[in-house]
Amino acid sequence: MCIPVALFVIYNLHTLSEYLETGFSVQSWWASQTVARVTITSAWLFAVSSLILELFGLSSDAVFEVTQKDHESSSSNVHGLISFDESSMFIPGTTMVLVPVR
Repeated sequence: MCIPVALFVIYNLHTLSEYLETGFSVQSWWASQTVARVTITSAWLFAVSSLILELFGLSSDAVFEVTQKDHESSSSNVHGLISFDESSMFIPGTTMVLVPVR
């Protein structure tokens, strides 16, 4: 149990020190970690559910199409950096971050 905890602490201290060295605040580091947890949680949730559906033969082939993004017309674009564009993929992870655990 000590090794995973030590790795977790060392990783977080390292990323925090990188943020501080580049002039960002602790609040900026915390926001970045929160967004990372939301995207990782959402990705794992959809991957596991996709795998389960595929194992039961209920899923169809997904189509992924690469398109060019129009930066000017996106209403959810925050300073040209983050855009969710009404994606439902982030709902489960965001809900897990926002709902307090007792």
